[in-house]
Formats: sequence, C-alpha cells, structure tokens
Amino acid sequence: MKKFNNYFSVKRFLKTISTDLLSNAQNLSLAAGSLCGVLIFILSYYASVNEANHYWPGIYSAVFFIAGLVVTGMLFGELSNKSRSFFYLLIPASIIEKFLSKIIIALVLFPVSLICLFFLISEAAGVLSAILFESEVSTFYPLNDEFLKGLKFFFIFSPMFIFGSVYFNGQALLKTIVSIGVTVIVLYLIFAIEWKLLFWDHSNFLSIKLSKEYMFTQAASKVIYPLFEFSIEAFSIFIKYIFAPLFIILSFIAFKEREV
Repeated sequence: MKKFNNYFSVKRFLKTISTDLLSNAQNLSLAAGSLCGVLIFILSYYASVNEANHYWPGIYSAVFFIAGLVVTGMLFGELSNKSRSFFYLLIPASIIEKFLSKIIIALVLFPVSLICLFFLISEAAGVLSAILFESEVSTFYPLNDEFLKGLKFFFIFSPMFIFGSVYFNGQALLKTIVSIGVTVIVLYLIFAIEWKLLFWDHSNFLSIKLSKEYMFTQAASKVIYPLFEFSIEAFSIFIKYIFAPLFIILSFIAFKEREV
C-alpha cells in the first residue's frame, strides 16, 4: 500500500486538482464572464427575431465544442512557461496524479460546469429578452440530440488537443490546429495519389470522384463499393473506440517525458 501511495494517493490527488483550479481561477473567471455576456445577448436577440422558435440548440453545441477544444488545447500551459513550469513540476504529486488531475478537469469538471453555466445563461437570457425585446428564451436542455452530438465530438477529438498542449512548447493550441490541418492535407494527397494509381483511366488527378461511366460498371460494383464499405467501417471503429484512448496514452507518455 505504501508503494502504491508513492504513485497515487486520493488525498494528494484531490489537492492537486484544487491547486490546478486555483492557479487558473482568474483566467477561468474571465472566460466564463465573457462567455456569459456574449451568449446571453446572442440568445436574447435570436429569440426576438425568431418568435416561432425560442430554442437554438446549435449555438450551445458549437460553443461547447469550440470552448472545449480551446480549454484542452491550453490544458498544460504551465509546461510552456519557464517560470510556471518550474513551480508546476515541483508540486508534491506523482506524475499520474498531475496528469489525471488535468484530465479530470478537462473531461469531467469542464463539461459539467459548462452545462450548468448554459442553464444559468438561458435563464438570464430569458429575463433580458423579456425586458428588452418582449420575447422568450427557452431553458437549455442538455439531452437535445444536437447538443449530445457536439458533446460526443468533444470527447472524441479533445484528447488530440490535450496531446498538443503537452507536446508543443508555446502557442500549443495554434500549433495543434496547424498540425491537424497539415496532416489532413497530407493524408488526402496520399490517398488521392493511391486512388489515381488504382483507377488511372477513370479519375482526375487529386480527385477521388470517378467517372460516371465507370461507376455503373460491374467492375465498380465488385471493387469500389466493398472497398468503400470496408474503409468507412474501419475508420468509424477507429474514431469511436481507438482515437481518443490512443491520444490520452500518447499525452501521458509525452507528459512523462516532460516531467523527466
């Protein structure tokens, strides 16, 4: 038990979470206040010009997804600041405790807090809308399909931004976004070139669209459709079940290297 406590202690872990929250309290308060002000006005105005529909689930899912990626992309900001990095690495906690503290904040406390904040914002927007525009704003409903879809996308893709916040030094969020863009372009070019080599006479260069004449041939039905179905199924399985855990593991490995 004593050896295990050297790696993980519940008391030390909870203290690490509180230390992380307190060290970022000012930035979190400013961000929350700004978000409240902007979103309250947007929802109030939207309700005034859309009297037939007082609920706008898309704004909640979009704000949640974008804010989530920003928070996760800057999660390990201490590692990019020399003075803050020095004190952060000296926190009396194990590597596992420090890493799990950040993960809990990003993937548990942040979503729960933002959902609660959305509820309060919708209520405040309702009051403001009634006073200024004499209209209604529906209360935020977190079980809406569109919001749940945004929530799912956040949990799938946020680990990639967590990895970027650990791996990159300085401007981690920007570097992560640029890296994702470059990776997508490179992968598309590789796929397009392979596609062109496979279907040389039936496609244009750097385009995966095949000629209409070929798409309706027997060869296409035997080759293209099974290939597409297999690729889509494999990609779907990878994104749903492997992508997020893989980047969590990579983030921990990168964090461990930074600690050492």
